[in-house]
Amino acid sequence: MSTVVVALLAGYLSAHASMTVALRGRTHAPKATCGIKVVGVHFEGHPGQTFHYDAADYTIPHQGWIEVVAGPAVYSIDGKEVVIEGTPLDEFGFRRVPLPTFPQLNDGGRK
Repeated sequence: MSTVVVALLAGYLSAHASMTVALRGRTHAPKATCGIKVVGVHFEGHPGQTFHYDAADYTIPHQGWIEVVAGPAVYSIDGKEVVIEGTPLDEFGFRRVPLPTFPQLNDGGRK
């Protein structure tokens, strides 16, 4: 008699699982999404180069880059504001921002 109970229970669970999928109308889990597009900013420059971003001063370390949590869409270097909106995003949601050299700043960004 116990094998009959096990068989009935297995049949019930199988039917219940099939009905649940059919009633929900989908066979896969919903896709999770997040509204955050920019996680942080990856600034690239020369070691020792300084800039101001989100009420703080930063200095590029010896490896030539620094990553900070996303903040405003502008930073300043050598007293000039530079917009970072529109710079490319990497696969992790970081904006990749190359810091300009001083000659680029003095001639308006033209090379």
